[in-house]
Amino acid sequence: MDDSTLIELKKSKHRSPEITDVVYDINQFQELVLDSINVVEKGFDVIWDKTVFNFHFTYLQDGFKQLETLIEEKHLRVRLIVEATQENINQINSIKYYDVRHIDNLKGNFGILDGRTYMIYFFNQDTEKPEQGFFSNSKVLVDQQQQIFEKLWEVGIPLSIRSKELKHQESQEFQKMLTGFIEIRNEVYSLIAQSKRDLVIYSSIKILNSFIYEDSFWNHYLVLLKRGVNIRILTDDYDSELLRHINEINRTNKNNQIQIGYSNKLGNIEELMIICDGKDLLRITYDNLRNFVASFTNKEHQILVQEILFEKYWNEIKSLANVNNN
Repeated sequence: MDDSTLIELKKSKHRSPEITDVVYDINQFQELVLDSINVVEKGFDVIWDKTVFNFHFTYLQDGFKQLETLIEEKHLRVRLIVEATQENINQINSIKYYDVRHIDNLKGNFGILDGRTYMIYFFNQDTEKPEQGFFSNSKVLVDQQQQIFEKLWEVGIPLSIRSKELKHQESQEFQKMLTGFIEIRNEVYSLIAQSKRDLVIYSSIKILNSFIYEDSFWNHYLVLLKRGVNIRILTDDYDSELLRHINEINRTNKNNQIQIGYSNKLGNIEELMIICDGKDLLRITYDNLRNFVASFTNKEHQILVQEILFEKYWNEIKSLANVNNN
C-alpha cells in the first residue's frame, strides 16, 4: 500500500478507495488499526487467538483504554471471541464493556469495523508482534466474513459461563448444595450451556416440566446442536409438550438431533439428573416439604456410576420400544 492510498483511506474513514490487499508495511497497517478507533460509528466484531490476544494486551493497552471510553461515549458494541483459559481469564475479565465469548482451540484472527472493513494480523512463527496485515473494504468479502463471525458467535460460550467452568476445573473434586428454585434453575441453564460433547438428562417428567416452559431453556439446545453436542433425554413418562418442543428443535437441524426416550414401565424417577461431558453432574430431588434441592459435583466416581445407570435405563427403554414395534 502506498502512502497516498493510506491517506485517502483515512480521509474517507476507510470507505475508499476500495481495496483488498496485503499490507506489507506493518507500521502502515498499525496506523489503519489505530485510526479505526477514531472512525468507528457502530462497533467492532473481533476474533483473537492466543497470539493476537497476548499482543494486544501487552503492547496496545492505550488502545484498550481509548476504546473503552468511546464505547461509553458513542454507545458502541464490541464483540470479542477469544479462547479463555486459566492463564488469561483474569486479563479477559479486566476488559471493560466488551461482550466476550469463548471458543476452544481458537486459531487465527480478524476484526470487522462497522460491518464494512475487514482486517487481519499476520504473525511469523514464534513472534510476539505481527509482521504484516491484510485490509479489505470490499462489501462482498466483508459480508462473507461477517457471516462467519455470526456463526462463531452463535456457538461461542458467554464469558460468564466460561468463567464458571474454569472455576469448576480448579478443584479436582468439587461438590456444593443448592436450594431455591431460581438458584437451581440458573444452575440447570448454566450446565446445559457449558456442554461441548455430550449432554445427558435423566428425569422425572414432573420435575423436568418445572423447567421446560421457558424459552430460555430451549434456546440453549439450538446452539448445542449446531455445536455438534450429542443430547439424550430420558424420562419416566410420555409428555406431549416436551415432545412438541423437541420435535420443533429437531426440525431445524437434520444433521444432529435430540434423542428422547420415555417409558412408564420402569417405575417413577424421583429426581432430575444432568451430566455434562462426563465431568459435571447436577442432581435435583425433593426435600421433606416437597421443595427442590440440588447438588452439584465433578467427582469422577459419582459421575461414572450415574452414566452407567443411565445407559442401563436407556438400553431398557430402547429395548421396550423395539418390542412394542414388533
